[in-house]
Amino acid sequence: MENWLITGGQDGQVLIWDITTGEVIDNFSAPINSAIREIALVDDTVITVGGMSSSVVWSLSGIPTLASSIVQLDDPVLTVAVSPNNRWVAAAGGLQDDFSVVVSDLSSGTTSTLLGEHDQQVTAVKFNADSTQLASASADGVIKLWDIISGELVDELTP
Repeated sequence: MENWLITGGQDGQVLIWDITTGEVIDNFSAPINSAIREIALVDDTVITVGGMSSSVVWSLSGIPTLASSIVQLDDPVLTVAVSPNNRWVAAAGGLQDDFSVVVSDLSSGTTSTLLGEHDQQVTAVKFNADSTQLASASADGVIKLWDIISGELVDELTP
Protein backbone atom coordinates (compact mmCIF):
# COMPACT_ATOMS: atom_id res chain seq x y z
CA MET A 1 0.00 0.00 0.00
CA GLU A 2 3.02 2.25 0.28
CA ASN A 3 3.04 2.83 -3.47
CA TRP A 4 -0.72 3.16 -3.90
CA LEU A 5 -2.82 6.10 -4.92
CA ILE A 6 -6.57 5.74 -4.43
CA THR A 7 -8.95 7.87 -6.48
CA GLY A 8 -12.69 8.15 -6.89
CA GLY A 9 -14.83 9.68 -9.56
CA GLN A 10 -18.24 10.87 -10.67
CA ASP A 11 -19.10 7.37 -11.85
CA GLY A 12 -18.77 5.89 -8.35
CA GLN A 13 -15.63 3.95 -9.25
CA VAL A 14 -12.76 3.73 -6.77
CA LEU A 15 -9.43 3.03 -8.47
CA ILE A 16 -6.27 1.78 -6.81
CA TRP A 17 -3.17 2.87 -8.71
CA ASP A 18 0.41 1.67 -8.44
CA ILE A 19 2.29 4.97 -8.52
CA THR A 20 5.54 3.30 -9.54
CA THR A 21 4.05 1.86 -12.75
CA GLY A 22 1.13 4.26 -13.26
CA GLU A 23 -1.25 1.33 -13.75
CA VAL A 24 -4.61 0.59 -12.12
CA ILE A 25 -4.14 -2.51 -9.97
CA ASP A 26 -7.72 -2.79 -8.73
CA ASN A 27 -11.09 -1.06 -8.79
CA PHE A 28 -14.50 -1.33 -7.15
CA SER A 29 -17.80 0.51 -7.24
CA ALA A 30 -19.55 2.52 -4.57
CA PRO A 31 -23.08 1.47 -3.63
CA ILE A 32 -25.84 3.13 -5.63
CA ASN A 33 -23.25 4.26 -8.22
CA SER A 34 -22.89 7.67 -6.62
CA ALA A 35 -20.04 10.09 -7.18
CA ILE A 36 -17.10 9.72 -4.82
CA ARG A 37 -16.54 13.07 -3.09
CA GLU A 38 -13.75 12.20 -0.67
CA ILE A 39 -11.52 9.29 0.35
CA ALA A 40 -9.65 8.56 3.58
CA LEU A 41 -7.19 5.70 4.08
CA VAL A 42 -6.38 3.93 7.36
CA ASP A 43 -4.05 0.93 7.22
CA ASP A 44 -5.84 -1.53 4.89
CA THR A 45 -9.17 0.28 5.09
CA VAL A 46 -10.59 2.85 2.68
CA ILE A 47 -13.40 5.16 3.71
CA THR A 48 -15.37 6.74 0.87
CA VAL A 49 -18.07 9.37 0.89
CA GLY A 50 -20.30 10.35 -1.95
CA GLY A 51 -23.86 11.14 -2.89
CA MET A 52 -25.21 8.80 -0.26
CA SER A 53 -26.24 9.22 3.35
CA SER A 54 -23.34 7.28 4.86
CA SER A 55 -19.63 6.84 4.78
CA VAL A 56 -18.67 3.45 3.43
CA VAL A 57 -15.79 1.41 4.83
CA TRP A 58 -13.96 -0.96 2.48
CA SER A 59 -11.50 -3.64 3.57
CA LEU A 60 -8.50 -3.91 1.25
CA SER A 61 -7.15 -7.15 2.73
CA GLY A 62 -7.06 -9.22 -0.43
CA ILE A 63 -10.00 -8.40 -2.73
CA PRO A 64 -11.64 -5.04 -1.91
CA THR A 65 -14.87 -5.82 -0.08
CA LEU A 66 -17.56 -3.69 1.47
CA ALA A 67 -16.91 -4.01 5.21
CA SER A 68 -19.60 -1.75 6.60
CA SER A 69 -21.54 1.43 6.21
CA ILE A 70 -21.02 3.91 9.02
CA VAL A 71 -21.96 7.46 9.92
CA GLN A 72 -25.60 7.51 8.90
CA LEU A 73 -27.00 10.97 8.12
CA ASP A 74 -30.30 12.04 6.61
CA ASP A 75 -28.52 13.93 3.83
CA PRO A 76 -25.43 13.05 1.77
CA VAL A 77 -22.07 12.88 3.52
CA LEU A 78 -19.78 15.47 1.93
CA THR A 79 -16.63 15.34 4.03
CA VAL A 80 -14.74 12.78 6.09
CA ALA A 81 -11.63 12.78 8.30
CA VAL A 82 -9.74 10.09 10.18
CA SER A 83 -8.11 10.94 13.50
CA PRO A 84 -4.30 10.81 13.66
CA ASN A 85 -4.51 7.88 16.11
CA ASN A 86 -6.71 6.01 13.55
CA ARG A 87 -9.43 5.44 16.15
CA TRP A 88 -12.12 7.86 14.98
CA VAL A 89 -13.75 8.80 11.72
CA ALA A 90 -15.77 11.99 11.48
CA ALA A 91 -18.25 12.72 8.73
CA ALA A 92 -20.61 15.55 7.93
CA GLY A 93 -22.40 17.20 5.08
CA GLY A 94 -25.98 18.00 4.35
CA LEU A 95 -27.65 19.39 1.29
CA GLN A 96 -31.13 20.04 2.64
CA ASP A 97 -31.69 19.80 6.38
CA ASP A 98 -29.23 17.46 8.13
CA PHE A 99 -26.09 19.45 8.90
CA SER A 100 -24.90 16.99 11.56
CA VAL A 101 -21.34 16.21 12.55
CA VAL A 102 -20.96 12.56 13.52
CA VAL A 103 -17.98 10.66 14.95
CA SER A 104 -17.69 6.87 14.79
CA ASP A 105 -15.30 4.43 16.39
CA LEU A 106 -13.39 2.64 13.62
CA SER A 107 -12.49 -0.33 15.82
CA SER A 108 -16.13 -1.19 16.50
CA GLY A 109 -17.72 0.49 13.47
CA THR A 110 -20.36 2.06 15.66
CA THR A 111 -21.49 5.67 15.69
CA SER A 112 -20.31 6.91 19.03
CA THR A 113 -21.17 10.58 19.08
CA LEU A 114 -23.53 12.92 17.31
CA LEU A 115 -21.66 16.14 17.99
CA GLY A 116 -24.37 18.48 16.86
CA GLU A 117 -25.32 20.54 13.89
CA HIS A 118 -24.41 23.60 11.93
CA ASP A 119 -26.98 25.96 10.44
CA GLN A 120 -25.70 25.30 6.92
CA GLN A 121 -23.93 22.58 4.93
CA VAL A 122 -20.78 21.26 6.62
CA THR A 123 -17.90 21.55 4.18
CA ALA A 124 -14.91 20.28 6.19
CA VAL A 125 -13.96 18.29 9.29
CA LYS A 126 -10.45 17.95 10.73
CA PHE A 127 -9.02 16.37 13.91
CA ASN A 128 -6.34 17.99 16.04
CA ALA A 129 -2.93 16.30 16.41
CA ASP A 130 -3.77 14.33 19.57
CA SER A 131 -7.21 13.18 18.31
CA THR A 132 -9.11 14.76 21.20
CA GLN A 133 -10.86 17.55 19.32
CA LEU A 134 -12.53 18.01 15.97
CA ALA A 135 -13.04 21.21 14.01
CA SER A 136 -16.01 21.45 11.64
CA ALA A 137 -16.61 24.25 9.16
CA SER A 138 -19.82 25.15 7.38
CA ALA A 139 -20.83 27.06 4.27
CA ASP A 140 -21.75 30.14 6.33
CA GLY A 141 -18.14 30.44 7.56
CA VAL A 142 -18.81 29.17 11.09
CA ILE A 143 -16.15 26.90 12.60
CA LYS A 144 -17.05 24.74 15.58
CA LEU A 145 -14.55 22.98 17.84
CA TRP A 146 -15.81 19.78 19.49
CA ASP A 147 -14.48 17.59 22.31
CA ILE A 148 -14.46 14.03 20.93
CA ILE A 149 -14.89 12.21 24.25
CA SER A 150 -17.66 14.33 25.78
CA GLY A 151 -19.23 15.38 22.47
CA GLU A 152 -19.55 18.92 23.76
CA LEU A 153 -19.01 22.10 21.81
CA VAL A 154 -15.76 23.70 23.02
CA ASP A 155 -15.73 26.85 20.93
CA GLU A 156 -17.41 28.52 17.97
CA LEU A 157 -15.78 30.97 15.59
CA THR A 158 -17.99 33.14 13.45
CA PRO A 159 -16.99 35.46 10.59
